[in-house]
Amino acid sequence: MRTANARAIALLLLPGLAACTDSDPVAPGETLALSGTYAAASGEATRFGVVTFTAEVGGASRDMLAEGASIVLDLREDGTTSGRLFVRGSEGEDDLDEDLTGTWVEESGIVRLQHAADTFLRDMDFAVDGDRLVGEAEFGGVEVHVTLEPVSPDAIEDLGSQVEAFQVTARVDVMESFPVQLAGVMTFRNPGPVTRTLVTGVCWPLLRAYRAGEVTPVWDQLEEGACALFTTRVDVVAPGDSVRFETPLASAADVLDDELPDGTYRITVYFSTIPGGEFELEGGDVELAIPR
Repeated sequence: MRTANARAIALLLLPGLAACTDSDPVAPGETLALSGTYAAASGEATRFGVVTFTAEVGGASRDMLAEGASIVLDLREDGTTSGRLFVRGSEGEDDLDEDLTGTWVEESGIVRLQHAADTFLRDMDFAVDGDRLVGEAEFGGVEVHVTLEPVSPDAIEDLGSQVEAFQVTARVDVMESFPVQLAGVMTFRNPGPVTRTLVTGVCWPLLRAYRAGEVTPVWDQLEEGACALFTTRVDVVAPGDSVRFETPLASAADVLDDELPDGTYRITVYFSTIPGGEFELEGGDVELAIPR
């Protein structure tokens, strides 16, 4: 029996599946022709991985993409991976939301993954079928089928046009320590009658600080190296649902850094989406001070 995370498979179809021993790590390969971003995500009128992610048992099949699941997998030329596996939980169950940072290797037309997260993907062999990766495996009687296809620039343009359909709000939470700490939250809500796909790239939401009455920021969280480990992310958002993103934590010491005076600063939250749009929303005025 292949190894698999019990909760992951329970979210797919069957509760109570026992996990076996983890497989041995897969060492990263050298520069490989298969490198690129692969995805499986639903969405009308797009060409972004509209392929398969299903689970079946006893002849009954569930289309996991139709239920809001998605997979984004970056295969990098240095043999490392990044990405995200998301499976919406059943009623009373938490969503499965796993980071796919790890390694990959291709041998004789088979791609194998290894990442720290205990997912069924790392226990599935992916056959190279043209420009697609096709994986099929059985876990405790549950047959899981996954087909990933490469992301094209045209597909990204298609999805980027959907961003305007979301209602976007933001806030800044201030933790009353000394120096104070700041955390921004940006929420994308789908108010329409159809499912929308949100693709975020470049970085997660970040913070900026402005002096009162000025339009040029005096501090930008991007300069802190917050985007170094970022990977493309895809969210399939049903009508009425929302996706929430959080900024990295920042402190008044990060903002002022012995160069700016204590005082009141206007804080904003900004976010870049594919193919290049930027949302910047007001988070409010915050008193910042540091030990001098």
